[in-house]
Amino acid sequence: MLVIELATNDDLSVLRNLHQLYLYDLTEFTHDDPDPEGRFPHEPLEGYVEGAPDRAALIARLWGRPAAFALVAAGSVLDAGACGVRTVRDLFVLRRYRRRGIGTRLALEAFRRFPGRWEVRQDASNKPAHTFWRKVIDRYTAGRFVELTLDDHRWRGPVQTFDNSLLLG
Repeated sequence: MLVIELATNDDLSVLRNLHQLYLYDLTEFTHDDPDPEGRFPHEPLEGYVEGAPDRAALIARLWGRPAAFALVAAGSVLDAGACGVRTVRDLFVLRRYRRRGIGTRLALEAFRRFPGRWEVRQDASNKPAHTFWRKVIDRYTAGRFVELTLDDHRWRGPVQTFDNSLLLG
């Protein structure tokens, strides 16, 4: 059984471990190397748990075992001064659980928990992420989203935008 919950301080070590696997998977596109200790550098994840303003981490567990996570944050690449815009910073599903709908359910849960304006972006080189997000957002919004492709100092790659508070009304 799949359970998706907001991460708590007790989940930080699980979140850190899954995040390292996510960063490793991204090396296919980023070509990043780990540091001398074999870890990939990342922002502190403490800001995504319990009481964090404008940020959240969701963890998906399948039969009680960690299977996926999503990091949600405030911020816009399209309008730096915009308030109340959310984005999925990272979404990761363990390889053995991919193509089972877990990533879709995790994304939809993030959208459900945080109504309002969204920008979901993918790096230009990450074609699988672009395919995934376009399909999920199209399904979720019934095609009522805008997709732009940026290639400037703000971002390089596709950005899908929508306002799910308009979809809920």
